[in-house]
Amino acid sequence: MSNNIQELRLAFLLSPREFARLIGVYPDYVSRLESGERPLTDLWIDAIAKALDVPRAMITDPDAKIDAKACHAHRPTITAPVLCPIAARYGVLALVAKMGGLRRAEALDEDKLADAVQNLVAYVDDRTPGLPGEHKEDVRANRLLKGLQITALTILQSCEADLPEDFHRQLEIAARGAHALLEAFSNVDETAQLPGI
Repeated sequence: MSNNIQELRLAFLLSPREFARLIGVYPDYVSRLESGERPLTDLWIDAIAKALDVPRAMITDPDAKIDAKACHAHRPTITAPVLCPIAARYGVLALVAKMGGLRRAEALDEDKLADAVQNLVAYVDDRTPGLPGEHKEDVRANRLLKGLQITALTILQSCEADLPEDFHRQLEIAARGAHALLEAFSNVDETAQLPGI
């Protein structure tokens, strides 16, 4: 399906890396969305519309007045991602490999994995209010741990994997390791990277 993603990104003066940070995906995946190689689902249309504060129709309408919208809109503020999408990708893969085997993790296609990462990032988004009296970091950590468990369970159930009897206990333990990985990588400041790395 053709789309206006690249035109929107350029109209808002966003690099692929900046745009990836806005929509919660790893930078290499942006070109798949822009080229139409990756079919746009409601998940991606919603993420892009929310990130750029544009109507959903503007993403897919061939007659959209992108320049007019960009002239009257503010460039989105690029902030650190809620969690590192690249770390989320490998955390999910590691969790699926641990709980369902390496073959199952290797069999995941890139689109399903990107969807899982996008859902995880959206679930963990710390702009979601917590309950009164909860600390924001505690809410985020709990959501990340629970999100990892839900993501791995969803992937493994979709593969019709034979889950062991004590699967939920094992998943809870394994998710703590993936959680630690994501927390550590998400705390690394991307701007501190050396050029070319």
